[in-house]
Amino acid sequence: MTERRSWAAPGAAWLCLLLVLHAMGVAPSATYLLTIVSGLALGISGLVINRPKVIRPWVLFAGAGAIWALAGLFGDDNANLANLSRSRLLLPDLLSFIGYSVFAVAFYELLRCRRPGRNRSVVLDGLVLAFGAALIVHHTIIAPTLELENTWIVARLFVAAGPAASIFLFGLAIQLAWSTGPRSVSLNFALLGASGLVVGDMLWALTEVGTISAPTALLELPYLLAPSAMAVATLHPGISDISSGRTTRAVNPMGRYIAVSATLIAPSVLVVIPGAFTPAALGLSVALCTASALRIALALHSADVSKAALLFQATHDDLTELPTRGLLLEEIDRRLTEMPDEAVAVLFIDLDRFKHVNDLFGHGAGDQLLATVAHRIVAAVRDSDLVARISGDEFVVVTSGLALHATQRIAERLRIAMAEPFELDNRTVAITASVGISMSESSREASAITLLQEANTAMYESKSMRNDTTMFDATMHERTQRRLEIEQLLRDPDRAPRFSLQYQPIINKKTHCVSGFEALIRWNVSGEQISPEEFIPIAEETGMIVSIGAFVIDEACRQAAWWRANIPGGSDLTISVNLSPRQISSDGIVGVVANALDRHKLDASALWLEITETVMTENTTTTAAAMTGLRMLGVKLALDDFGTGYSSLASLQFLPVSRLKIDRRFVMGLGTETANDKLVRCIIAVAESFHLDVVAEGIENEQQLELLRSYGCSNFQGYHFSRPVNAEDVPSTFAQHSPATTVRRHRPTRTT
Repeated sequence: MTERRSWAAPGAAWLCLLLVLHAMGVAPSATYLLTIVSGLALGISGLVINRPKVIRPWVLFAGAGAIWALAGLFGDDNANLANLSRSRLLLPDLLSFIGYSVFAVAFYELLRCRRPGRNRSVVLDGLVLAFGAALIVHHTIIAPTLELENTWIVARLFVAAGPAASIFLFGLAIQLAWSTGPRSVSLNFALLGASGLVVGDMLWALTEVGTISAPTALLELPYLLAPSAMAVATLHPGISDISSGRTTRAVNPMGRYIAVSATLIAPSVLVVIPGAFTPAALGLSVALCTASALRIALALHSADVSKAALLFQATHDDLTELPTRGLLLEEIDRRLTEMPDEAVAVLFIDLDRFKHVNDLFGHGAGDQLLATVAHRIVAAVRDSDLVARISGDEFVVVTSGLALHATQRIAERLRIAMAEPFELDNRTVAITASVGISMSESSREASAITLLQEANTAMYESKSMRNDTTMFDATMHERTQRRLEIEQLLRDPDRAPRFSLQYQPIINKKTHCVSGFEALIRWNVSGEQISPEEFIPIAEETGMIVSIGAFVIDEACRQAAWWRANIPGGSDLTISVNLSPRQISSDGIVGVVANALDRHKLDASALWLEITETVMTENTTTTAAAMTGLRMLGVKLALDDFGTGYSSLASLQFLPVSRLKIDRRFVMGLGTETANDKLVRCIIAVAESFHLDVVAEGIENEQQLELLRSYGCSNFQGYHFSRPVNAEDVPSTFAQHSPATTVRRHRPTRTT
C-alpha cells in the first residue's frame, strides 16, 4: 500500500507544475497538450498499478482525455475564442463535445457501480439541484448566447451546448458525492475533475459571449484540472473503494438538505427579474417543482416507513418477529372489550429444559431453536389467533370464540409440535413444552394481566410434571397468592429471613451408631413455621437460594466441627448438606465450600454434599467444573433421591459420587408394594457393584428397617430413629444411639 501511494504524490506534483506553467502563460500550447497527455499516461499507469475491480469507467475517462488531446492538436483557441462567425473552426468544438460526452458516460458508469438507485432520495436531490442550476445557467449564459444577433447560429449552438452538458455532469457529480459508500481520496479527486469541467464550461461560455474577459491560458486551467485530477485518482490505491457498493451513512446530510432547500428559491427569483421567465425557464421551473414534490412525497413515505419500522421493533421480538408483551396485553384487552360474548383463552407455553440447549450447544443454537419453535407454534394455531413471545423461551397464544375442549385440543397440538425433534446445525435436539390455560368467563371480570398471570400459574403446575397441560382454577390462585407472600417475605429487608438448622441422624448398619447428621433448613416467621417445600422452590427460582445455601453450608460446617471436637466418640461424625441446582450453576460454589471448611477447621472428608440426580446428569461446563472443584477439595458427593430423575443405572460408573440415597417414596411402600421392594433391592445391588455407600431415608417402622437390613442397605435415616433435632440436642441424640459413650452436657453455641 505504501509503494502504491508513492506514485500518487509524484504524479500530482508533476501535474501541478504543468498547471502552474500553463497559468503563467509559459508555452501555453505545449503545456496544454503536455498536461493532457501526462494525465492520460499517468492515468493508464495508475490502472495498471492498482488494478481496480471495475475498469470500464476509467477506460472511458482515458478515452475522453485522448479525444481532448486530439482536439488540442486541431484547435486554434485564440482564433476561435469569442468568434461566433462562420469563420469559427468547429472541429475542436465537436471533438471537445464528444470528449465531454464520453466523460459524462464514464461518470454515469462510476455512479452505477456505487448503486445510487437503491437510494431514490439521492437521485431526486440531484435532479432538484440540477434543475435549479439549469434555471440559473439558462438565464445567465444559454439564453443570452442563443439571442446574440449577427452571429452564426451553429456557433451559438456549440457555445450553448457546453454549459447545457455541464448541468448534466453537475447532476451526476452531485449524486456521486451524496451516494452511500466509502469515501476515499480517489473519489474526492474524481469529483474535483468534474468540478473543473463544469466551472471551465461556464467561464468559457461567458467569455465567448463577451460577458467576461480573461487570458486563454487561465480559461483552459479548469479544463486541464479534469485530466490531472482523474490521473491522481487512478494513481491512489483508494480507486478500488470508489466503485464499492458497501452501504454506509450518507455524507453530510445536513449540508445536502440545506443545498436542496436553497435551490427552491431559484424560480421565485426569476419571476421578479423582468424578461427572465421565458417558456424554457417555465419548463425548467415545472421540472424543478415536480422533482421537489416527488422528493417531499418520498420523504413523507420514508418517514412513515421508518415510523412503522420503529413501532414494529418496539412491539415485536427481533429474533422471531412475534409480538411482545405490550402488544399481547393490548390484543387481549381488545378482544375482551370488543367480543364480550366470546370466551378469550390465553395459552402460556414454556419450553422444558431449554437452558440445557444453550449450555450444551451455545446461544446461537438456542436462538435457532426459538425461531423454529415460533414457526411451529404459528403453524399449529388458527390465522385469527395471536402468537407472542414474552421472554426467553416463553410463548403465549391468544384465542377467542372456542369452547374449553377446543382450546385444549390446540394446546395438545402445540405440545405434539414441540415434541418433534429439532435439527440444529447437524444436531438433533428433543425438547418438550409445558402449557397453562386461562379462559375468560361471563361470571367474572377478567383483564389481560389477570388472564396472563393465571395462565402463567397454570403453566408452572404443568412444569412440575413436564410436558403437560393444566387449566387454571381457583386453588391455583390461592397458591399463587401464597407464593407471592413468601417471595415478599424473602425479599423484605425489614424482616430479613432468620433461618435455622435442624439435624437428623444417619445410623450405620454395622455399628448401630450415629455416623453423621443431615442438615435441614427451617424458617420461622413471626411464629409461623414455613415449610422448606414452600420456600425452597421460590428461593431457587429467584436466585436467593445461593445466599441461603451459603449460610447452610457455613452453619453446618461450624456445628460439625464443634461436634467432632466436643462430643465423646464423635470425632468421626459427618455432616450432610443438600445443594440446589442453582447453587451448582453459580460460579462461587467451590469457594463457598472451601471458605467454610477453612473457617471452621473442618476436615473435608467430614462433609457430604447431596446433589439431585437431575443436576448430576447435566453435562454442562459449569456443572462439570463445580463437580471437579468440589472433589478436589476432598468433600464427598451423594446422589440424592436416586430413582426419581432421568439417569440410568449404567450412568453411575461415570458420576463422581460415593453414596446413593434411596428416596423416601420407595421406602414407604416396602412390605406393601412388591414393585417398591424389587426396585429398592435393585438399587442396593447396583450400588454394591459400584462400591457405593447407600442411605435409605424415610424409615418409619421396624418392618421397613428389617427389610432394608435384609437387602443389604448400609445406612438408615428416618423418624423410626429420630426426628430432626436442634443443634443443642445433637449430643443427647448421638448418645441415645451410642449407649457406650458419655456425653458432655454443655451446649454448642449457635447462630441463626
